Amino acid sequence: MNAIQESFTDKLFANYEANVKYQAIENAASHNGIFAALECRQSHVDNTPVFSLDLTKDKVTNQKASGRCWMFAALNTFRHKLISQYKLENFELSQAHT
Repeated sequence: MNAIQESFTDKLFANYEANVKYQAIENAASHNGIFAALECRQSHVDNTPVFSLDLTKDKVTNQKASGRCWMFAALNTFRHKLISQYKLENFELSQAHT
């Protein structure tokens, strides 16, 4: 394996300094941080959340910091389905019996 020649690195640095795109990328990474500079803006445009289904705004139950958020979230989801399927009003599933 041969050592890297100084003339090779000189050519790389000269090429780098002559390219305006490289300088813009260096400035963006230096100013914003490498991860922000590498972020693909087009992915934000392509992944814009567009929803075609509107849910009714039924009352949701509150766990009041009891540490059972997944149970409450699941029961709220099931409750919404039951309310729409059976055309119920003011219906609630019991968290105490789960």
